[in-house]
Amino acid sequence: EGNLEERMYLEGQTIIDEDLADDRCMYIILEGSVGICKKGEEVARVHKGGVVGEIAALGLVTRRSATVVAKETTYVLCLHQPVVVRGLELFPEDRHKILQV
Repeated sequence: EGNLEERMYLEGQTIIDEDLADDRCMYIILEGSVGICKKGEEVARVHKGGVVGEIAALGLVTRRSATVVAKETTYVLCLHQPVVVRGLELFPEDRHKILQV
């Protein structure tokens, strides 16, 4: 399993589904935008440079709190949970800063 995986999603494709178990990755949006939906209602938009899925990747929750859908062709970097956890282990002085978010 790689550290960073590039993925492309087309408009309307689901990136994270709040109702399904998943790989607990976090996603950095390189190009495009995504809609954050709770129970089918869009509550926010995240654009280039934004991050989604970080709460689950950090292990702070056991299930996703929202569905994330591409609003246009969107390119992301997918960071797998074991890499996130390892980063926190390697940089313990920054761990508290991240967990306060």
